[in-house]
Amino acid sequence: PAVGSLSISSLVSGFESGFLSGIVNSESGYSLDLTLEASGKFLTYKIEDAKLQSYDYSMDVNDRMLMNASFAFQVSPNPGGLQISGNTQESLAG
Repeated sequence: PAVGSLSISSLVSGFESGFLSGIVNSESGYSLDLTLEASGKFLTYKIEDAKLQSYDYSMDVNDRMLMNASFAFQVSPNPGGLQISGNTQESLAG
């Protein structure tokens, strides 16, 4: 099967010591849902069993922590891996 990748960056608040090391020590897969919405239309990417490939974090002089993470997952026509769904007529909030 083909392999997809997803990279995310996020500002971190409420950081707890040991949280990131707990993520790295976990070999389990993650389920991720990414929904894009505009003008009443939406597209959802559902990713199952995504494996953490790398992560890093940094803190600027303004005390804002930024975390970057990269995940890999299988792309297959079978259930699991990457699934795409959408609605071109209605908003999720509707």
